Amino acid sequence: MAKKKDKNHLPDNMGMFKKQAFEEGMKHLDSEQLKMMKELGINSFDDLMGVLAFTGINMDKFIDSIQKDEEFPETDEEFRKRFFDDDWEDEDDDFDDDDDWDDDDEFDSDDDDEFDSDDDDDDSEDDDDWDDDDEDITCVLHDTKPQEFHLRVKLNNAPVPVWREMKVPSNLSLEAFAFLLQDIMGWHHEHLHQFIQKDVHYVCPRDLEYSKQSLFPQRHIDHDANKFHLGNVFQEKGDRIVFEYDFGNSWYHDIWLKGVRDYEEGEQPKARLLKGKGACPPEDCGGVWGYANLLELASQKRKSADEKERLEWYGIDQHFDPNFFDQEEEEYFIEEVWEDLMSLDKELRQEK
Repeated sequence: MAKKKDKNHLPDNMGMFKKQAFEEGMKHLDSEQLKMMKELGINSFDDLMGVLAFTGINMDKFIDSIQKDEEFPETDEEFRKRFFDDDWEDEDDDFDDDDDWDDDDEFDSDDDDEFDSDDDDDDSEDDDDWDDDDEDITCVLHDTKPQEFHLRVKLNNAPVPVWREMKVPSNLSLEAFAFLLQDIMGWHHEHLHQFIQKDVHYVCPRDLEYSKQSLFPQRHIDHDANKFHLGNVFQEKGDRIVFEYDFGNSWYHDIWLKGVRDYEEGEQPKARLLKGKGACPPEDCGGVWGYANLLELASQKRKSADEKERLEWYGIDQHFDPNFFDQEEEEYFIEEVWEDLMSLDKELRQEK
């Protein structure tokens, strides 16, 4: 990639702007686009600028437009005409999708029928939290003697306090803990996730493959979350790690070790929810800032029809209490989740 001219860089005092611009842009991407961003190693505004320059965009025009706070073109054609160099503008004019495929007999209805049953099977598997993509998951690392970890997890920068305390075995894999943690917090397993500890990220195997194929250097090291357990990241009381859920909304959770206890002889290790506070925010609402905006909107006495519809979309009505937490119900739910997790662990060990 060619080195960009100095004038293409935003000044140092624009650091906050770059962060906000990148986070705002990520909110409008769907799951497939976010996966592509992850694959390309795009984790910051500067990374994104590098990719845009690589695709042929005229960075002088693009940065000038950002600094002048100009409205961006609404269509791809208008965007290309404004920001791409002249030799890129007509590159796709020679291609007519309809003409290219009208007489192509390689993909006819008979061929499509061969895949119908497989597609149906895939649809049903997608509904499961644990599917074929996770067939290599490790629930518990049994070659490690477990201890009982007392952990506290807090949703960072939330407009109301949202936290949980739990006890879990130290030999639980980080990927299995991510699954359990989403249930403990109240998330719906709809988005990508990772654990972050300094310059090391623990990710699921699929995301690890994306990072290996990245065209751009990363500022962190990725590890397979299946091959590391809680005891690898929590060495002593007070140790911390960050859990990020949904790379678009970026829900960051601080997790720290409050205490360690040896299991008594014959005691069966298990996960237990101890206490908590605060309801889990709605999925895809724009992160902590979007959630704060929804709560502020809900507190208003007068609301427009659009505002009421927006609140209804996110499941927030006059009965919604952001501080609500049903301790008894959540304890029972986590017991069921743990039993399912141990059943899966047993099945995986038998298969091996």
